[in-house]
Amino acid sequence: MQLSVPPSVTVVLARERGPFPAFDASAHPERPFIAALPAAIRAGIARHGIRNSHLLAIAPAGSISVLANNVSSGIEPLFGITTLHRVLGADGRPRNFQVTGHAYTLWRTLREDAAEKPAWFVEAESISPRDHLLMQAALSPYVDGSISKTVSLSRYAPPDSVAEIFETAHRLGLKGCAVFRAGSKISAIARHRQDAAIREAAAAEYGRTEQRAND
Repeated sequence: MQLSVPPSVTVVLARERGPFPAFDASAHPERPFIAALPAAIRAGIARHGIRNSHLLAIAPAGSISVLANNVSSGIEPLFGITTLHRVLGADGRPRNFQVTGHAYTLWRTLREDAAEKPAWFVEAESISPRDHLLMQAALSPYVDGSISKTVSLSRYAPPDSVAEIFETAHRLGLKGCAVFRAGSKISAIARHRQDAAIREAAAAEYGRTEQRAND
C-alpha cells in the first residue's frame, strides 16, 4: 500500500496553504473514507479542508516486487510459483530471468523433504474471478485512491466471462477492474511450465551468463 500523506498532515497543509482546488466543504466530509476517519481529523477537515484529494493507493507492484526478491506484489496473488520475466537490456536485446515466489522459496528451504507443495500455494489463474474481485472489494472501503488489481483468466476462458467479471465489479462498487487472458498477447511474463520457447531461451541465457562469470 502506498501512503501519500497521513490524514492529520494533509489537514495541517490545508490550514497553511488552503485545500485542493476542487474541495467541496459540504460533500467531501460525507465520503465513506473521510467519514471513517477519527473524529479529530474529521473536525480538522470540516474547519480547514484537506490539501490532498487522495491519501491512499495500492499501486501496481508486479515488476517492482521482482527487484525486492519477489516478496510481494500488492494484493495480487502469485502470477506463478516460478515464472520467467523477459526484460530488454541496455543493448535492446531481450533477456530472460527465472523468478520464484519468495514465500515458496522460504517454505522450500524449511521443508526440503517435502515431495509436493501445499495446496495453499496457489497461482493467480487458479483463483476464481469472483474471488479476485472479492479481495479488491474487501480493501476498497479503506483506500480512497486507486487499487491495482488484475483478474487472470486462462487462455480457454470464454468471452462471456469477461463481461460477467465487469458486471460483478460494478455490482461490488469497485472503482476499476482489469482483466488479462492468457495468450491474448505476447507477455513479458510466462509461467515456467507453460512456455517451452522462453524456457529454452532462458536456459541458453543462463548458460552464457555462467560462462562469462567463469571467464
